[in-house]
Amino acid sequence: MVQKTYKRPVGIILLEVYGLLIGVANIIAGIVAIVNRNDVALQLDVRAGSSTLVAAGIVAIVVGAIQAMMAYLLGNASNVVRMIFGVVASLNLVAGVWGILALSGTHQAASVTSSVFSVLVLYLLFNHRADEYFGHPYKSE
Repeated sequence: MVQKTYKRPVGIILLEVYGLLIGVANIIAGIVAIVNRNDVALQLDVRAGSSTLVAAGIVAIVVGAIQAMMAYLLGNASNVVRMIFGVVASLNLVAGVWGILALSGTHQAASVTSSVFSVLVLYLLFNHRADEYFGHPYKSE
């Protein structure tokens, strides 16, 4: 039996690249926080001491590594990672809608942007091309 293979959709490639970039940015931010932990201006700006900056830096590095790994696995058609991305995008959408309704000014505008981006991510993850790529052929009846 011959199994049909599917080319990776452009939307999944975009999400993979975006995830890798965000992961690397978090790793860099974590390193910067640790290196600059004794900078008094930074401590005053973020209202945290050096030990808090180290802890935040470590968390940022770990989260960044997880994000980069998940982006890589998404590009390899991992349904588990696809669902995790979907849950996170859904939670971001809920938070964005809340922000639209509860906040004002620039915070409300940021919530609109977050909501639109979340809808786009969900579409890219779950359209018929993505379904075919992840092994769930789209059925139109």
